[in-house]
Amino acid sequence: MTGALVFLAVFLVLALRAAAVLRARQERERFADRRVLGLMVGEPSPALIVLRAVALALGAAALGLTVFGASGEAGERPDSAGLETVLVLDASNSMLAGDIVPNRLTLQQEIAQGLIASLPGRIGIVYFAGRGYVLSPLTTDREAALMYAESVHPAVVGRGGSALASGLVQALQVLEGGEGTERQAIVLITDGESTAGENQELLDATERAARAGVPVHAVGLGTPEGGRIAAAAAVGLAGRRAGPEGSFLRGPDGEIVVTRLEDDVLKSIARETDGSYEVADENTVSRIVFRLSLSGREDGPANAGSANLFLVLAFLALWAEGFVAVRS
Repeated sequence: MTGALVFLAVFLVLALRAAAVLRARQERERFADRRVLGLMVGEPSPALIVLRAVALALGAAALGLTVFGASGEAGERPDSAGLETVLVLDASNSMLAGDIVPNRLTLQQEIAQGLIASLPGRIGIVYFAGRGYVLSPLTTDREAALMYAESVHPAVVGRGGSALASGLVQALQVLEGGEGTERQAIVLITDGESTAGENQELLDATERAARAGVPVHAVGLGTPEGGRIAAAAAVGLAGRRAGPEGSFLRGPDGEIVVTRLEDDVLKSIARETDGSYEVADENTVSRIVFRLSLSGREDGPANAGSANLFLVLAFLALWAEGFVAVRS
């Protein structure tokens, strides 16, 4: 498609130049015989005519490549509207830890809300606790997506745990049901903790994302030092409070649970899928939006250099054509 458009641009430019030359010649011949004009003014040689045509054609081709080539094929350039993103949110009890203020869950909701409001294209929502759940397929309905994201809370979980792999698998299935665009991504917001014995499932899910060409941009919630979970806030499988106010959630061994940011897990997922990793903060949304706005684009920074090169070539070719015209 790009080649055809460039060829058409060159053909039109040369045709217009030929028409202009013919018209100018006809107007000159109204005043004197062609042979007399040739003696008085001098006609350009065939070599100069060919040289001017070649320079003009090169200039037109370079401009055409700048418009239709380096910036992507006309009508086919993947733009922001073609992006499909699935947010994977953590709904396990560890989101209620207080190692960041006010807690991990609140910061996760703020990041999700910012991404939904800022990201172009279609967005899906998945959350996980003991297993992954699809809250919303890919949609452009921002109000619905915001409502689903705000509803993610350990209180709505029917199965306790932290099945991070299941959340990733659900997100990939949502993307498989999309429009097949090459601009798909997953944003995983979690502390990185996963259910014991899930290592192989997590490796399989990561490899599946890598094979599908879906980058996972991981956002880490929490601190390496970790934090305790207030028992009054934690919710059991049946939705019952896990303990009295002032106490902390305890594990099967009776010890107080301390949940920590497992950034090694998240860094590995991001690295294996050509995604990115960062610890959650107030600038997370802007950084993720910037990365996703460039993902899969054919007119990113590398091709911007190609566009500049074509512009320089166009300038030189058109300047040479004008210079030859003056000299002739």
